Amino acid sequence: GDGVAKDMVAVTPLGPVGKIHRIFDDGASIILLTDVNSSVAVRLQSTRVVGILEGRGDGTCSLKYVSKRVEVKVGEQVVTSGLDGIFPDGLFVGYVSEVKKEEGEMFQLIQVLPAQDLNAIEEVVILKR
Repeated sequence: GDGVAKDMVAVTPLGPVGKIHRIFDDGASIILLTDVNSSVAVRLQSTRVVGILEGRGDGTCSLKYVSKRVEVKVGEQVVTSGLDGIFPDGLFVGYVSEVKKEEGEMFQLIQVLPAQDLNAIEEVVILKR
């Protein structure tokens, strides 16, 4: 299909939904942000601290590798950082919905709720690189 390639980013007007995984004659499969195979370089909008957003397979994501020293608040916006070379910088991904700091863990456990219901999406636009 028509100039679409693996790892191109799929977006709606509300923001990114995932990236192209496979191309078929009649379309393409997309790995959603919430998919367990999804990982996206992101940052926290307010502190500019970077991390990796990984899908949890349950409609939410985990923001990984954020130091416990960083103050992260529920409701904080998460945007793409562009550091993975796949997703462009500055796309709004979702909100922090839960923050936990556990004993003996180096990083915080941060849950992120996508800005849109990824399972309800019918049309996406593919960003050409």
